[in-house]
Amino acid sequence: NRRQHVLICFVGLLACVNADIQCQLFEVDTQFSGTSTVGSLRLHCLPDPACSGNFFTLASVSAEISATLKTGGSWITVVTALNILPFAALPIDAEIRLSDPPSGLITTGSCAGGILDGVVSTIGGGLRRTIRTSGESNILVVRVIASDSTPNPTTTQLSNAVFGNGVDSVTLISQYAACSKNQLTFTKATGEAGGGITDGVTEITLNQNVVGKDRYEVGADAETAAAEQLGSLWRFDHIMFCLPPNTEDGDRWVAYAYLGFRTSVYNDRWCTYLSPGMHEIGHNLRLRHSGDSELEYGDQSGMMGFSYEEDNAPIMCFNAAKNYELGWFSDCVTEVTNLALKTGRTLVAPAEYTQGSCAADEAVVIRVSTGDEQDLYIGYNKQVGSNSGTREHGNQVTVILANPQESSTIQNALSVGQEHVHSGTDGTIVIKFCSVEGGKAKVGVVLQGQDPCLICNSDGQCDNGAYCDGA
Repeated sequence: NRRQHVLICFVGLLACVNADIQCQLFEVDTQFSGTSTVGSLRLHCLPDPACSGNFFTLASVSAEISATLKTGGSWITVVTALNILPFAALPIDAEIRLSDPPSGLITTGSCAGGILDGVVSTIGGGLRRTIRTSGESNILVVRVIASDSTPNPTTTQLSNAVFGNGVDSVTLISQYAACSKNQLTFTKATGEAGGGITDGVTEITLNQNVVGKDRYEVGADAETAAAEQLGSLWRFDHIMFCLPPNTEDGDRWVAYAYLGFRTSVYNDRWCTYLSPGMHEIGHNLRLRHSGDSELEYGDQSGMMGFSYEEDNAPIMCFNAAKNYELGWFSDCVTEVTNLALKTGRTLVAPAEYTQGSCAADEAVVIRVSTGDEQDLYIGYNKQVGSNSGTREHGNQVTVILANPQESSTIQNALSVGQEHVHSGTDGTIVIKFCSVEGGKAKVGVVLQGQDPCLICNSDGQCDNGAYCDGA
């Protein structure tokens, strides 16, 4: 899938006319069907994250501001006195600076009187509802009907695809629960009487034609219409907008989502397929892509690679770098910071992990500090349980190069007896898949010139009965 790279900015309390504009920036990733990788960078500014989806475009921001987007949204002030219409470009020579988030009462639209800072956090320097990688969050699915186009899936089909309802056995919420070992669970969003939310789904109608129209504008109009119908959108953790077919680029685009924010938008039937939902909600959770040496989506061992036109498949989770970032296995992570010591671990497959049962010589993820900007993440991609349908590298030990706030790149997939060599600032690292014992992978991490699979046989060599890791 090729990607379009977009940044979104939400305006605070001030109107976007004849005044400085206070905005919240977010990165937005768009998936396209196919296997080429084409990226473009856009900046958008939306009028009110609680009550509207209208946006303005912005050509660029400084490296300082761009760096703050790694973990989500950041508030900025755009200094301008021009009268700018929605969906138009802000001046390219405008002064842009980081700013504190606004606070107080929402003063516009059907959300008037709502409290901006009552249910939101300042994680990542932005004001918004907390995006959680553990605990319970709600999802609202919005079916968007236009004057000239209607989504093919019905509200019932959308609800079944996302929530199951005893009909679909594998769904977005069931797969996230399985992958996280029930540490991240999703529930159906509910509404007050008259809100029109049934089984987590609502319908909105746009009194406009959308065929051939810019998908971001349609998504923005849908968000505004949802706020008009439901009131403040702050109470929803995640909102999935299911657009009708034949917007701009037709069936070539799959979906797009905000990183570190609630919104994801899907092209018609893609809203019912398992992997696009997992992928785009993953972006909401601040995950970047999983790629290989050629394609940014090329790592097909997990859900942050390509997406598939399949209702209940593929049954798979995430690679080792994403598992580290999500924090679901934090009690079973080995950090290798001293390469002078041999490190041996028994890798437990994430699908077979039990919280609180990790032995001293076991790990779900091994993180190896390389001395460079990116580190190595090692995991056992066992083809079992919640990962039984992984599309590549099944039953192999995968080695991923990543910075947690950037896309990851798979470096190697090892079978028993194979090794991966990585040259870094801290030395040449050798990672070897030594054996499989009891359904778990024995792995050694050493500096080049040492034996990765040398196992201690006595307390004279080490005192934990595992590899010669200095313990």
